[in-house]
Amino acid sequence: MLRERLSDVRIARIAAAYARQNLVCLCNRCATRGEPVPVPDRLVDLLVAPAIYRIFFAGQTMSAAYQVELIENALKSPMLMEPFESQSSICGHGLHENAGQ
Repeated sequence: MLRERLSDVRIARIAAAYARQNLVCLCNRCATRGEPVPVPDRLVDLLVAPAIYRIFFAGQTMSAAYQVELIENALKSPMLMEPFESQSSICGHGLHENAGQ
């Protein structure tokens, strides 16, 4: 759906890589501080996916309270630190602008 919405698959894949990479940076900070490290793909599913759906497809703005609720729910998720068993990572499916892909 996002690919159709953007109508340019390359741009959609760059946007996907950018969003995930930001979460990877946050996860790396957790590791540096000795905190539990969330799985970036889980954060994409719990934080980014609902935002994209509401913004792109429903045309909604997201209240600050709802954004905080999404973050709180993600942090409470028992699966946040568990890699997927039945789904491959989206890591290799995004494009990085300067990677020559």
